[in-house]
Amino acid sequence: ALWPERVKALVAVSGYLIGSQEAGKAPLPPAAELQWWYQFYFATERGRLGYEKNTHDFAKLIWKLASPQWNFDDATYERSAASLQNPDHVAVSIFNYRWRLGLVKGEARYDALEKKLAAFPSISVPTITLEGDANGAPHPPAQAYAKRFTGKYEYRLITGGVGHNLPQEAPKAFAQAVIDADHL
Repeated sequence: ALWPERVKALVAVSGYLIGSQEAGKAPLPPAAELQWWYQFYFATERGRLGYEKNTHDFAKLIWKLASPQWNFDDATYERSAASLQNPDHVAVSIFNYRWRLGLVKGEARYDALEKKLAAFPSISVPTITLEGDANGAPHPPAQAYAKRFTGKYEYRLITGGVGHNLPQEAPKAFAQAVIDADHL
């Protein structure tokens, strides 16, 4: 969005994902707020402690909620869960959710960039957005963001019970989108 000259094309899962603290102040309908339960949990010290104590199981629960039809096995989860063993993981995750809610200040040196992003700039590079037909994670409908893409644009709904982890659940469809985006 801010430096299109650096990008040939884009493949985005779940659409246009630029957010802003200001937009985050607007309440959503109750069912949508419920999907963000962990955001509110992380706003509390209890949530931070709970995530720190139960990171592995918490992330596995989020995988199940975000991809309810994906029957991943323990070995698949454990390969990804190894990345949670980063000593900064909990602090970075909690900070991110608290920042979204305006509970903590971000890095002042990025304020000018955040202001530009908060204006929800158009994405002018050729783009393919992908959505799984069983995405259990909070996400807007495609018609809500399609106008944000002003270059060549294509939306693809990936069917077959595909959830939020589209690159892992439907790797062929994801890889094909990357190949196709190169030729838009």
